[in-house]
Amino acid sequence: MNTVKKYGEVRTDTIFHNIAAVNDVAASNAQILSSLQSPLHVVIVGGTSGIGRGFAHTINRLCPAAHVTIIGRNESAANEILSQLGSNGSFIRADVSLMSEIRTITKKIKAVDILVLSQGVISMDAFARTKENINYALALNYYGRVLFIEELLPLLRTSPLGGKVVSVLNSKKGDPSKINWNNMGLETKCSFLVAINHAFAFNDLIIQYLASQPENSNVTFIHSFPGHVKTPIIDNLPFYIRLPIKAVGAIRRLAVSPDECAEFMIHANAARRLNTTVFCYACLKRFMGKISGTMICVLPRQQEINLLNPNFLFGNDMALIKGNKHMT
Repeated sequence: MNTVKKYGEVRTDTIFHNIAAVNDVAASNAQILSSLQSPLHVVIVGGTSGIGRGFAHTINRLCPAAHVTIIGRNESAANEILSQLGSNGSFIRADVSLMSEIRTITKKIKAVDILVLSQGVISMDAFARTKENINYALALNYYGRVLFIEELLPLLRTSPLGGKVVSVLNSKKGDPSKINWNNMGLETKCSFLVAINHAFAFNDLIIQYLASQPENSNVTFIHSFPGHVKTPIIDNLPFYIRLPIKAVGAIRRLAVSPDECAEFMIHANAARRLNTTVFCYACLKRFMGKISGTMICVLPRQQEINLLNPNFLFGNDMALIKGNKHMT
């Protein structure tokens, strides 16, 4: 079933296909990653837990020669992963809510082909501050992500495989119309919903901006919504919020493991015959101005577009913007 709608210069295709089994996706990933001619360098921020940890496991299984750098605070959790990665794994301990630490540790990284940004927090305290007096949630969910990209872009641009940036957050729910432009940095008190919307919408805007820059033509930018994943990110929420989320995920069987989630995200990134075309993922329902020469495809989670067609990538509840974009 194809539904095509036009919004100004933006075309939206909603595409439904047969459900792709995880093992089929894994086989496709393994085939593509095993064909890489250069060693793969992957940097995973927030790689000691949840989706980031799943990325580390999956990359190592599919591409044992890949070098995986994990960045996070939990050294004991990192050591468990490093025992599996062997000599191809490394760990950089850092509090990635602090911009000063990000600037310091990125200087230690000498090569990166894929940058995975999975750090984040869901907190009911929308006004918590870091030691640098930055809103804590935005420091993890937005500011720190942008700084990692900014510091590592020179390496990503020169990647022989084509650099890829994956910001794992929520590419479906950001609403630019609800941004509080007088409190963008959440410097004054606000609600939990305002805080998370700022993070979602800001990620969309920066991903679209970076993808539109000619100097980034060799880099793929992705803002992904992973769907329901079995991670500990909601464990610190009040029980009256935490339990319904887990119950809904269990009843609907929506929750997948971090490794399965990583399989589908890697499936999106593994199609490396991109030439110089810029790809990014962004909000589906809201458009911050016209985007010239683009196509947006809504790809439901665990559904697949034929990889033999180089014009499409697999998406995981994400909207795919294809083409060199120029925001007007």
